[in-house]
Amino acid sequence: MKSEYAISIYLDTRRSKSNGKFPVKLRVYTPNPRVQKLYPTVFEFTASEFESIWNTSKPRKEHKPLRKKLQAVEVRASKVAEEITPFTFEQFEKKLYRSAGDGVNVKYQYTLAIQEFLDNKKIGTA
Repeated sequence: MKSEYAISIYLDTRRSKSNGKFPVKLRVYTPNPRVQKLYPTVFEFTASEFESIWNTSKPRKEHKPLRKKLQAVEVRASKVAEEITPFTFEQFEKKLYRSAGDGVNVKYQYTLAIQEFLDNKKIGTA
Protein backbone atom coordinates (compact mmCIF):
# COMPACT_ATOMS: atom_id res chain seq x y z
CA MET A 1 0.00 0.00 0.00
CA LYS A 2 1.37 3.40 -0.97
CA SER A 3 1.78 6.08 1.65
CA GLU A 4 -0.68 8.97 1.57
CA TYR A 5 2.01 11.50 2.50
CA ALA A 6 5.75 12.08 2.81
CA ILE A 7 7.35 14.20 5.52
CA SER A 8 10.87 15.62 5.37
CA ILE A 9 13.08 18.46 6.56
CA TYR A 10 13.79 21.09 3.89
CA LEU A 11 16.14 24.08 3.69
CA ASP A 12 14.16 26.86 2.01
CA THR A 13 16.80 28.63 -0.10
CA ARG A 14 14.33 30.78 -2.05
CA ARG A 15 14.92 33.78 0.20
CA SER A 16 17.60 34.41 2.82
CA LYS A 17 16.94 36.14 6.12
CA SER A 18 18.68 39.37 7.12
CA ASN A 19 21.45 37.40 8.87
CA GLY A 20 22.29 35.51 5.64
CA LYS A 21 20.78 32.22 6.79
CA PHE A 22 17.86 30.30 5.31
CA PRO A 23 14.82 29.02 7.22
CA VAL A 24 14.42 25.29 7.77
CA LYS A 25 10.92 24.06 6.98
CA LEU A 26 8.94 20.89 7.50
CA ARG A 27 7.87 19.63 4.07
CA VAL A 28 4.67 17.59 3.80
CA TYR A 29 3.87 16.13 0.38
CA THR A 30 0.85 14.16 -0.81
CA PRO A 31 1.14 12.32 -4.14
CA ASN A 32 -2.59 12.22 -4.88
CA PRO A 33 -3.50 15.05 -5.32
CA ARG A 34 0.02 16.39 -5.83
CA VAL A 35 0.29 18.99 -3.09
CA GLN A 36 3.30 20.16 -1.11
CA LYS A 37 3.09 22.40 1.94
CA LEU A 38 5.95 23.89 3.91
CA TYR A 39 5.56 24.52 7.63
CA PRO A 40 7.93 26.80 9.55
CA THR A 41 10.34 25.62 12.24
CA VAL A 42 12.51 27.60 14.65
CA PHE A 43 15.73 26.61 12.87
CA GLU A 44 17.79 28.58 10.37
CA PHE A 45 21.12 27.62 8.80
CA THR A 46 23.39 28.50 5.93
CA ALA A 47 23.53 25.98 3.09
CA SER A 48 26.87 24.57 4.27
CA GLU A 49 25.67 24.28 7.89
CA PHE A 50 22.54 22.43 6.79
CA GLU A 51 24.65 20.12 4.64
CA SER A 52 26.95 19.23 7.54
CA ILE A 53 24.07 18.83 10.02
CA TRP A 54 21.32 17.11 8.05
CA ASN A 55 22.59 15.75 4.72
CA THR A 56 25.54 13.80 6.11
CA SER A 57 25.46 10.25 7.43
CA LYS A 58 27.72 11.02 10.41
CA PRO A 59 27.43 14.58 11.73
CA ARG A 60 30.28 16.15 13.67
CA LYS A 61 30.12 16.17 17.45
CA GLU A 62 29.04 19.83 17.65
CA HIS A 63 26.17 19.23 15.19
CA LYS A 64 24.66 16.14 16.84
CA PRO A 65 22.33 18.04 19.24
CA LEU A 66 20.94 20.12 16.36
CA ARG A 67 20.40 17.01 14.25
CA LYS A 68 18.51 15.35 17.11
CA LYS A 69 16.26 18.41 17.46
CA LEU A 70 15.53 18.36 13.71
CA GLN A 71 14.77 14.63 13.89
CA ALA A 72 12.42 15.27 16.82
CA VAL A 73 10.45 17.77 14.71
CA GLU A 74 10.21 15.25 11.87
CA VAL A 75 9.20 12.37 14.17
CA ARG A 76 6.50 14.45 15.90
CA ALA A 77 5.02 15.42 12.54
CA SER A 78 5.08 11.78 11.41
CA LYS A 79 3.27 10.65 14.57
CA VAL A 80 0.61 13.32 14.09
CA ALA A 81 0.16 12.30 10.44
CA GLU A 82 -0.14 8.58 11.33
CA GLU A 83 -3.16 9.33 13.54
CA ILE A 84 -5.08 10.90 10.64
CA THR A 85 -7.01 8.55 8.37
CA PRO A 86 -7.50 9.59 5.59
CA PHE A 87 -4.76 12.22 5.63
CA THR A 88 -5.82 15.85 5.15
CA PHE A 89 -3.72 18.97 5.55
CA GLU A 90 -6.47 20.66 7.57
CA GLN A 91 -6.52 17.93 10.23
CA PHE A 92 -2.72 17.74 10.17
CA GLU A 93 -2.38 21.46 10.88
CA LYS A 94 -4.96 21.35 13.69
CA LYS A 95 -3.23 18.46 15.46
CA LEU A 96 0.32 19.69 14.86
CA TYR A 97 -0.19 23.20 16.17
CA ARG A 98 -2.55 22.69 19.09
CA SER A 99 -1.29 22.70 22.66
CA ALA A 100 -0.83 19.46 24.59
CA GLY A 101 -3.96 19.79 26.75
CA ASP A 102 -6.26 21.27 24.10
CA GLY A 103 -7.72 17.90 23.13
CA VAL A 104 -9.31 17.44 26.55
CA ASN A 105 -9.92 21.12 27.31
CA VAL A 106 -13.69 21.77 27.22
CA LYS A 107 -13.32 25.49 26.51
CA TYR A 108 -11.11 24.71 23.50
CA GLN A 109 -13.68 22.21 22.16
CA TYR A 110 -16.51 24.74 22.56
CA THR A 111 -14.47 27.41 20.80
CA LEU A 112 -13.87 25.05 17.87
CA ALA A 113 -17.58 24.18 17.64
CA ILE A 114 -18.63 27.85 17.80
CA GLN A 115 -16.14 28.81 15.10
CA GLU A 116 -17.40 26.00 12.86
CA PHE A 117 -21.01 27.17 13.29
CA LEU A 118 -20.01 30.76 12.53
CA ASP A 119 -18.12 29.64 9.41
CA ASN A 120 -21.25 27.79 8.23
CA LYS A 121 -23.40 30.90 8.90
CA LYS A 122 -25.37 29.19 11.71
CA ILE A 123 -25.21 32.15 14.05
CA GLY A 124 -28.21 31.17 16.19
CA THR A 125 -26.72 27.74 16.91
CA ALA A 126 -23.31 29.19 17.66
